[in-house]
Amino acid sequence: MSQPVYSRISQTLQAQAKLLGRGRGNRVHVTSSDLCDDILNRLAPTLEEYKGCDIIDIYPGVGLWSSKFHNHVKPRRHVLVEPEKDLYLPFIKPMLDASESKYHLADLEGWKENDMWSSSPYLDAGLLPDQNLDKIHGSTPRRNNSLLILANLGAVSRKTGKYPYYSSYKRIMEFMRMVQTTSGIHSNGQVRMLMWIPDLAKASILPRSIWYRRRLTALAELMFHVEEVAGSTAPSRLRRREHKLDLESSLQTLKRMEEQNITVPVHRLGAVTLEAQAMMNSENLEKELPRIMASHDDDVHRDWHQELCKLEQAFADGKLSMFSTEEKKARGHRREYTAEYVRFKNLQRARNQQRKNKLGLDDLVDEEEAIAAMDLKISEASLEAAQRQEMLAELDRRTLQNKHLREKPSSARLGSVDFITDDRKAYRRHEPLLMWDKRTCDPIKVEKDEVHPGTILALLDFQAKDSRAASMTYTQWQYLEWLTDIFFGSASLSIVDGLDLIAPGAADAIIQRVPSLRDPRKGGRRDLDQLRARLLTSEMLHDIGVAFEKWPFRPTLAELQMHVKRTVI
Repeated sequence: MSQPVYSRISQTLQAQAKLLGRGRGNRVHVTSSDLCDDILNRLAPTLEEYKGCDIIDIYPGVGLWSSKFHNHVKPRRHVLVEPEKDLYLPFIKPMLDASESKYHLADLEGWKENDMWSSSPYLDAGLLPDQNLDKIHGSTPRRNNSLLILANLGAVSRKTGKYPYYSSYKRIMEFMRMVQTTSGIHSNGQVRMLMWIPDLAKASILPRSIWYRRRLTALAELMFHVEEVAGSTAPSRLRRREHKLDLESSLQTLKRMEEQNITVPVHRLGAVTLEAQAMMNSENLEKELPRIMASHDDDVHRDWHQELCKLEQAFADGKLSMFSTEEKKARGHRREYTAEYVRFKNLQRARNQQRKNKLGLDDLVDEEEAIAAMDLKISEASLEAAQRQEMLAELDRRTLQNKHLREKPSSARLGSVDFITDDRKAYRRHEPLLMWDKRTCDPIKVEKDEVHPGTILALLDFQAKDSRAASMTYTQWQYLEWLTDIFFGSASLSIVDGLDLIAPGAADAIIQRVPSLRDPRKGGRRDLDQLRARLLTSEMLHDIGVAFEKWPFRPTLAELQMHVKRTVI
């Protein structure tokens, strides 16, 4: 991005805020024309069917992304919904005053925040004369390509400097409920939404590891296909899955990009994608890939491990000084270590402790993966009865032995085992569980100087999909919302424990009505103690919601709400 554009936007905002006698607010805006162009080139094949549509643009702010998108799609009508129109008037007015302008600024007097996400206020104000959002089309879902929503929920708290996650969480939940009930914006068909959110908040909707798959993710998977179009490509600083899974996922994504003729500029690709791209161009890919996937050593792919390797090399080459000075100090005075040497020794201790913690766990992880593979193998129709019985006996023996082995490590170390094995199970199945691993393209990298202020945003593309969730009654969906609060409240909770937390007898009653829970071909397990709730598929969750509503001894919704303290992730 050219620095003058960033500076001009910053200066204009500051001047307008001063004129109004107020602060510049806490909103985050896209300020890079190049970033917008790269995103639109990436999205271009999917936007053809939206040429000439209506656009609802919520929180357009400085309007750069809005105007770029407008020029590409050439909409019939582009409704700007800007609550702080006085602050952003210098940016909005030229759009409204342009010759034959298709922009319309919504008069929000009397509107509440929820009205921006509903349909009736737009119809009442005559802002969408060509939309018939009052018409309900039964229970058969269809897409409404004549309407598209843009939204920017990027903001930074003035007090803490951190992102307020709840806003994006709340809006996505409400958008989802409207899809499920075919109401509001979705009354005349399912509407696509492109939403900017704080980059740190994207893990709650599109996690890259099973660790972050929580309530919102699981429910969204029932309703949408979500793609991260742009955002930070840096790995999580907290829980990260094994690098080899990320690499394998990127390799599969690159193949999909190649098949669909999708290209992304090299400077917009993340480190893992570039590594995968180099592997694809290697003549030794077929030999190297199995070795990498079988490896247990993920050290070189953690940022601080790479830093440690460089410090170790510098120390070995005599380029890293131990003391702040080589001169002898007066007697009675201790020589001071250099900050670089202190960092070097601290990282060495951290690595040694990590290796100690990891010792012996690799075998446990491999055994659990082997048991899961045997469980799946037994389900194959080609097995003869005698062979199946023999394998079942062996499966029972190894499962029991593994439970005894799990009694030895501490709970913290067992948590690491479960985390690694669940990530592998989520990825290595007929169809990966996480939406991230089914992406069409790797996201476009966003730099800090391409947003104002310099805090990264992520652009998510929500497209409703045909799913059995649309056939659920609203009561069944409400039950499922509350049930997932319980299921995903604990990372290690099994489905049996989760159901038993709800009501006595719930596990026995529901499990027999959801056969996929015990079907390894569908992600289930014969031993349900080994099926943690975070591995439940969309099919399982749908069937659980339906079965629970039909269970005659179920708690009422009011009783369930009293039982659950709602968790916001």
